[in-house]
Amino acid sequence: MPSKPITITITNVGQGISEEEQEYIFDRFRRVKGDTDGSTKGIGLGLALVKSLVEHIHGTIEVSSYPSDHPSTFVTSFKLSLIRFPSELK
Repeated sequence: MPSKPITITITNVGQGISEEEQEYIFDRFRRVKGDTDGSTKGIGLGLALVKSLVEHIHGTIEVSSYPSDHPSTFVTSFKLSLIRFPSELK
């Protein structure tokens, strides 16, 4: 009998991720523009590696970002769901 997955949600309040960027955020070498100086940050591998690892262990990862109650501030969350294996398989 399958058990409920383990779900971990990490949430940040600050700079948001546009809907367009959310669609591609887990792609390799995809970078987003920095909010303060217009520059591009990072090399774009971190979230692609995370998604690859999570999928390798049969899990899922999702992102959401929406405006908060304060102007120019967003609530951004990453939700990770992992399969919980029965104890006899450990």
